[in-house]
Amino acid sequence: MLCQNLEKLYRENGYSNELFHNTMLDIKYKLIECHLVKGIWGTFVSPWFEEFFYLNRFCFSILQFELAPFEIEYQDEKNIIHFNTPSINIHIPRTGKKMYKELIDKSINEAYEFYKNKFNNKVLFKCHSWLLFPRNLDYLSSDSNIRYFYSLYNIIDTQYFSSYSETWRLFDCEYIILDKLPNDTSLRRGYIDLIKNNEKIGYSFGYFIKEQ
Repeated sequence: MLCQNLEKLYRENGYSNELFHNTMLDIKYKLIECHLVKGIWGTFVSPWFEEFFYLNRFCFSILQFELAPFEIEYQDEKNIIHFNTPSINIHIPRTGKKMYKELIDKSINEAYEFYKNKFNNKVLFKCHSWLLFPRNLDYLSSDSNIRYFYSLYNIIDTQYFSSYSETWRLFDCEYIILDKLPNDTSLRRGYIDLIKNNEKIGYSFGYFIKEQ
């Protein structure tokens, strides 16, 4: 029923059927994620869906986007970004597909076209993610898709988790039993080494600007 009502809202706002179906795939992604991590079909992040049904979050290609204020006051050699400046927050859903560079660019370009009228000249994108954690670069090849995604951002803050509980995002399992963790990618093998060495893992906050 909620999806039917949302589809009606999409039509009323002139949004395409493609955008609706692409965005609603997140329900499928969360079902798969829950089954992988918890062993049951469902979701363990139910509050996440709310912004989709308020028409505040959309999916273009493989990435999700929503308008959100910039959380800090920031300045570097090229840019001054004030606290609460409008920006577009990027989320990386677990699609089960590779983040090919072409799909990353397609996502950002489509989101840019969708949101650009809400900005003046420059469109500010931001992202909080464990994929932006700098130690990841130690384990990614030079042609890695994740490395490419990382390269888009100016990393301005890094925080550390107090435990390894967040590694479910990488390993698709909830508990850390080292000899049972999948090690089929260089990033997974790298994180296993980090855990063995009792090193901290975390996430970073970064931004980039796309000009009209």
